[in-house]
Amino acid sequence: MPASNILVVEDEPHILTLIASVIQMHQAEASLAPNGSRALVLARETPFLGAIVDFSLPDMSGVEVGAQLLEIQPQLAGKLLYISGFEPTPEERAVMAEQEADFLAKPFELTAIQAAVARLIGK
Repeated sequence: MPASNILVVEDEPHILTLIASVIQMHQAEASLAPNGSRALVLARETPFLGAIVDFSLPDMSGVEVGAQLLEIQPQLAGKLLYISGFEPTPEERAVMAEQEADFLAKPFELTAIQAAVARLIGK
């Protein structure tokens, strides 16, 4: 397994595939989860260098997933990237600040997700 394994939690298959491709272009492995529950199972099984988490998931909020990921894998502090088609609420922004997480608005340009992945791998 490559040393750089990034967890991607996204329920839209085309976005999941795009992000996985970008991660692989950076010579890293992408572990894919279509919902928060699957992400937490993966986090208990595999150490991750970083995580990209959609705010709106079918089974729980992305911020809730991020908080639980940090409980399972504290080394993810500062290595979370949230993505969403909606602007974060003030409460979500406060949680992201506590988690030292980044945010990328959807739809995003390919260059934006490439840069975000490079930052996650390089942190």
